Amino acid sequence: MDMKDEQDKHEKHKREEYEKHPMINFVDSVNRS
Repeated sequence: MDMKDEQDKHEKHKREEYEKHPMINFVDSVNRS
């Protein structure tokens, strides 16, 4: 199992979600930090 590959998929997925809901994700990231 390639961790780097998993990470890339995860990042790509996050980016796609982010583009679908920029505000939701913005608030979510602010809440988490």
